[in-house]
Amino acid sequence: MVLDSLHDLARYMEAIRDGRTAVVTVSDGWVLYKPDPSMLTPRKTGTGANQDPLPGTPPPVGVGRGGTLMNRPETGNDTIDRTECDKDRYTLANLDDDLYLRNLIGEANRANVSFYTINPAGILEFDPVHNPRTVSLQMLSDNTNGIALMASNDLSKQFTRIADDLTSYYLIGYYSTNPTLDGRYRTIKVRSKRPGVDVRARQGYRAASAAEVNAARAAADLPVAEEKAAITRALGTIERDARAQGRAIARGPGEPAVFHRGPSTGNQLQPATARIFPRSDRVHLELEAPADSPPWTGAVVDRNGTKTAVPVTAGERTDTGSGQRWLTADVTLAPLGAGDYVIELTSTQGADLRRTLVAIRVTQ
Repeated sequence: MVLDSLHDLARYMEAIRDGRTAVVTVSDGWVLYKPDPSMLTPRKTGTGANQDPLPGTPPPVGVGRGGTLMNRPETGNDTIDRTECDKDRYTLANLDDDLYLRNLIGEANRANVSFYTINPAGILEFDPVHNPRTVSLQMLSDNTNGIALMASNDLSKQFTRIADDLTSYYLIGYYSTNPTLDGRYRTIKVRSKRPGVDVRARQGYRAASAAEVNAARAAADLPVAEEKAAITRALGTIERDARAQGRAIARGPGEPAVFHRGPSTGNQLQPATARIFPRSDRVHLELEAPADSPPWTGAVVDRNGTKTAVPVTAGERTDTGSGQRWLTADVTLAPLGAGDYVIELTSTQGADLRRTLVAIRVTQ
């Protein structure tokens, strides 16, 4: 159950952001069960005969209440279905948690997610090195560029070490010179020529197979809906704005003016120099509109175009001096997790639908 949740979390983080994500996992570890072929061996009686029906054989015929024939026997008030028992036994016999954890590590590396594991048991009287639960925690953190924090009763010190590790780091990528599409695991070694430098990097990766590449190319050739393509284009502007952070950004045609307020602005509305905001901020948008234009409605969508539950408060105002009408929208970022989002504003006039997209990045 926990490994399933971590696997889903890695996939979710890959979908909402491209930067490095640190996940603090507090657990005493997991026992990784491996396949057990003995569970598939039929039990024998003292004479050597099979004690249980062989899996796949027709179920025995029984007599139910009222003398009706059934394809399953009854015991007391409970009905026993041998087929369901065989199915569960087969699933348990082929359970491979070790392989599942390795797949989780691969998914986390592709999503750039690092796990920092903490064992809340603290200092143990026995040697935890060979404890299978401790080994699983160590394996998860070591192979995702995180840190396994064990054998300590000082939780504050452990979190301080995590904060120090996340303060500064280099995110380096490279293109492999091996073009073979064999789906095999390839080892990576990263070294530094400077003495005294501790390098933590991925230990390797699994190359794509020819079938996976062909499937990806086929998916890329499929037509993409214009709504999805527009969201992708909007998200691409975030990196441009990030590079220009601290400098004024010129508004493009039809783009709203972006403001924000929060602790960093003294809770005063200020023009946004980029589209990157902490969760403590509130974003305010304004766009000039003709007097006869309809009001707009808003929604916050994630990278996949899925609408979130975060409300967008739409309104309008009119300048007292010039009489210029403005459409406004306000979004409180506190309910959002760190990641990239798009504020979608739509208005309808007759048969014409107008969509205005503003991409933002929310940080912690």
